[in-house]
Amino acid sequence: MGGSPFAWIKTRPSRQVGAIGEKLVAGWLAARGFNVVRAGDSDADRIVEGKRVEIKFSTLWANGGYKFQQLRDQRYGLAICLGVSPFDAHCWIIPKQDVIRLWKVEHKISSQHGGQEGADTAWIDVHVEEPPD
Repeated sequence: MGGSPFAWIKTRPSRQVGAIGEKLVAGWLAARGFNVVRAGDSDADRIVEGKRVEIKFSTLWANGGYKFQQLRDQRYGLAICLGVSPFDAHCWIIPKQDVIRLWKVEHKISSQHGGQEGADTAWIDVHVEEPPD
């Protein structure tokens, strides 16, 4: 990511990257006049204009796509998925009911793990040239 404004993110430990994504989204929204506060529980990351929001973040993977991981059926109304590549940022806002429908009914979103553990987490795999349904 030479010369990329996002290169610094790749220098951080992976356990910090999700929190960085949350702060980027919350800061961007707040700078544009949205009311953004912490959710106060682990079922959502922020409350934006009164709506419970789960924020997922991904840098570009080697396959040219983004993977938004650890999606769960928790108490949030919207998932905001922010992906950054070396010189672009992409964002999708997905109502939770669509996440659940695409995951558990239509099986267009995959469970993240196999076995018992896989039943409660999913990930969205997005390639920018092929926008998600």
